[in-house]
Amino acid sequence: MRVAFYTMAIFVVMTIGVFAQQDPDDPGIQDSMIVSSTEAFADTSMVQLVFVDIYAVSDDSVKFYNIPLRWNSPLGGVIPIDITYYFPFCWEERYDTILYAQHYIRMVGFSGWGDNCALYTDSVRERFASIRFMIPANTPSQLIALDSCWDDRNGSLLFGLSDGMTEVTPGFQYGYISIIPLGIENEPSTPRAFSLSQNYPNPFNQSTTVEFSLPSGGNIELSIFDILGRKVKILADNYIESGQYVITWDGANAEGSDAPSGTYILALRNGESVTTRRMTLLK
Repeated sequence: MRVAFYTMAIFVVMTIGVFAQQDPDDPGIQDSMIVSSTEAFADTSMVQLVFVDIYAVSDDSVKFYNIPLRWNSPLGGVIPIDITYYFPFCWEERYDTILYAQHYIRMVGFSGWGDNCALYTDSVRERFASIRFMIPANTPSQLIALDSCWDDRNGSLLFGLSDGMTEVTPGFQYGYISIIPLGIENEPSTPRAFSLSQNYPNPFNQSTTVEFSLPSGGNIELSIFDILGRKVKILADNYIESGQYVITWDGANAEGSDAPSGTYILALRNGESVTTRRMTLLK
């Protein structure tokens, strides 16, 4: 307990006097926390349980984490009930608190400085924890966002590195629970507009996901270009029906070799319409 007390005391002092940021001496990727998204059905007669996974990306040895999350259930009823950790790290102390009245979750943990335990994923995305939500019977359709927030006790999203001095503000991607009407998965959904969403995660290390929508059938080309305008790879080039589509890029070029780190342009062409997104690959 004395170790735990002094460890926590160090971090309290640090958070008062230091503004957390990315390590200026770290040339690697930005450490990140990624909240996944899931679906459930509305207006069912039974209670439903769904899991929202939290993923970590780190090329640093993280010894302390503070992850404050807020969930917003606009029509009420949906609540988290517990948290399960999946990453095989021996955290010396963990403090998880669900504050139902304030609609946020405190997740705080640390490991001792003298051991080899740390949150380190070698720059790939690994599952860190899962939050189990309860959806009561007859819950109406709604979108429950799960986002980072400011905790009045422990502050903002924060990583503490193994040197005991450096604090890092990781990147963050929010998630959500979509409660949809029963049977909607069997109904065709026609998008209202031609659109290309930002890839996620971004920046990415091994692979990234691209989503786009097409309001009517047509010939499309989804391609990746480097910053000099050279075509790196064609992800899709064919006729498709209207709808919403998801494609994953594994970071390889047209020859199957790994593309180098850098900035790339994702371009979706539909007839004369072209929309682009900028994305970053970090190896």
